[in-house]
Amino acid sequence: MLNIPKIEALIKEKGWSNSYFCSLFGKNPGWIKDWKRGKGLPDENTLQIISDKLNTTVDYLTDKTEQKNKPLTEVRGLSPEAINLAEQIEQLSPANRAKLNELIGLYLSAQDKKK
Repeated sequence: MLNIPKIEALIKEKGWSNSYFCSLFGKNPGWIKDWKRGKGLPDENTLQIISDKLNTTVDYLTDKTEQKNKPLTEVRGLSPEAINLAEQIEQLSPANRAKLNELIGLYLSAQDKKK
């Protein structure tokens, strides 16, 4: 069953309004309100598109899993090398991730100055 509050929370996390989200699909601003009344619920194909726009999975939106983010292997456009690097970064402690982020920022800033 579709978990509408999860969808609304993800929309909010993106900084979007429900009306804006509905407009992405060419739907009227009351589309989500209709779902709450059991009307016009998205079909499987539309639900897949919704999950892609929200960077999550259909299983998360239908309460089949609590893993909110798409697995890296499902993120389109990432090379195998980028996926491997991202997986390694995810295994770092939050403090080490912050340090790495800072180092990358310094490196990119230095590269910009060279241009």
